[in-house]
Amino acid sequence: MGVEAACNSSVSCDPGDASCQCRNEYTSDRKFYRTNWNLTVVPSDIPAEALQVDLSNNGITFLGSGVFGHLTQCTQLWLYQNRISSVQEAAFSGMAALVDLRLSENKLSVLDQGMFVGLKNLQILEVAYNALAVIEEGSLDHVPSLQNLWLNNNSLTTLTPRIFDTLHSLRSIVLESNKLMTLNPNLFINIPRYPLQIELSWNSNNHDTNKWDCSSLCWLKHEEYHGTVTWEKGHSPRCTEGGDWASIQCGDPGGQTTKSILFMTCQNLSHNYFWNKPILSLWIFKELQSVFVFKFEMQNLPNNRCLLLTKTG
Repeated sequence: MGVEAACNSSVSCDPGDASCQCRNEYTSDRKFYRTNWNLTVVPSDIPAEALQVDLSNNGITFLGSGVFGHLTQCTQLWLYQNRISSVQEAAFSGMAALVDLRLSENKLSVLDQGMFVGLKNLQILEVAYNALAVIEEGSLDHVPSLQNLWLNNNSLTTLTPRIFDTLHSLRSIVLESNKLMTLNPNLFINIPRYPLQIELSWNSNNHDTNKWDCSSLCWLKHEEYHGTVTWEKGHSPRCTEGGDWASIQCGDPGGQTTKSILFMTCQNLSHNYFWNKPILSLWIFKELQSVFVFKFEMQNLPNNRCLLLTKTG
């Protein structure tokens, strides 16, 4: 049977086969793909053993509490390009193995406190191209392992200063194409620098109208100078003042004082284990010790007591 005949008869095809253009349904012991099916609800026949689940390009509008609870081994869940406007508390409860969650191109307007309960090992979270106007305090506390966060192309106008406090593994965050004009200097204060990569504008895209009050972002200019914050090429802030980010004058960044976490060891008081996040290799530490002042301090975080090596300079 040819590809065209197979598609016309709705015979299942592996989405990895580029020659097949029909709607995709592919089920194996470890993968479940059901895209372009005009689904309005999450199917009930997803195998409990599935590692990868792709329900993208459908019409799903709602995720109920525990709807994925049986997928305890799943590491990848793709729900982009649906119509999801509501996610009940603990919708992802039971998915402790999940690493990659894609919710872009839906209709979400808020990230609430209970949305990501149970996702302690999540590393990739995409919530771009939604209608997000609010990120509630505590909504990201349930994803402490998060490394990459996409919040671009939403309707955010402000970010609460400490909403990222528990994201001690964060490597990159994308905030471009929102309605933000400035960021609070305390927004990333408790995030270790690997360094932290930030995207605030898409300078090659004329459709990105998000312009920043760059004079209020001098603290970021100082972090950039010290190498604790970097930009993806072409994604530094586009300024309301005119000119580009490089032309903004903030005084002598070398003479300013900044504080960054370089090393953290935390004891989880409820589970009694330690985890380490070394950021500087020994030789880098030796190179920097003449420039910066290092000190150890204790800090209490939710359910944790942490020993921090911080840097000022």
